[in-house]
Amino acid sequence: MIYFLKDKRGLVKIGTTNHWHSRKKSLKDSYGKLELLGCMEGDVTVETQLHKQFAADHVNMRKPGKHEWFRLSPTLQEFIETKAPRNVPLKEGGGMLRISELAHIAFNLHVAATQNASCEIISDEDVFIKLFETHYPDIMGKAREIMAERIEKRRPTRRR
Repeated sequence: MIYFLKDKRGLVKIGTTNHWHSRKKSLKDSYGKLELLGCMEGDVTVETQLHKQFAADHVNMRKPGKHEWFRLSPTLQEFIETKAPRNVPLKEGGGMLRISELAHIAFNLHVAATQNASCEIISDEDVFIKLFETHYPDIMGKAREIMAERIEKRRPTRRR
């Protein structure tokens, strides 16, 4: 998968990984708090194409291995919003979820389980997901199962 992360300076890292959750932790350890702007299916070839496509926005960090950082230009921002909206990996090697859709499913499952719709409104969907993963792992597990089914239904069937 290809990910787009924004750091505290407003720079965007365009990177790739097959193990999102472990990669996210290592990046946080290296760079501190990073905001996930979006992600999309893709591999190193796609990542290289994106680096070339946004070369005008490249920021030279003058450090070895620090060549994946870019200014968040209007062009890059539009690309992320249209081609890599706020998705999150469903699981290692799995499909993508729209954060808002996952949050909506989790909230509805919570209301159904507790008969209580007076849940605090949280505007940051990442915080909402983290809160539910911490306090309601069973609900998040079920929400991810539902999303996996939805993703599978959305995939076009291949003719043989």
